[in-house]
Amino acid sequence: MQAVEESDFVPSPVAEAEQAAPAAVEPSRRTWRRVLRMVLLAVFSQYVIISLAVGLPIAAVLHYEVAPQLIATFRTITTALNHSPY
Repeated sequence: MQAVEESDFVPSPVAEAEQAAPAAVEPSRRTWRRVLRMVLLAVFSQYVIISLAVGLPIAAVLHYEVAPQLIATFRTITTALNHSPY
């Protein structure tokens, strides 16, 4: 029994620290990735919301106000060109 106890490998505290170091680094990296992912998601969400809030009214104004004016202008030009002697 005593021979078995003596043959058991007991790692030194330095070896334990070297083995434990990568395990301690992994959760830290995962935490930073998780935080970075949340921050990027928040920034991207704000960007999308602002883009929609600004873009949709601009598109509506272009569709209902500017487009009819442009069409009327082109019709006037077309009519004038059709009636010209040249």
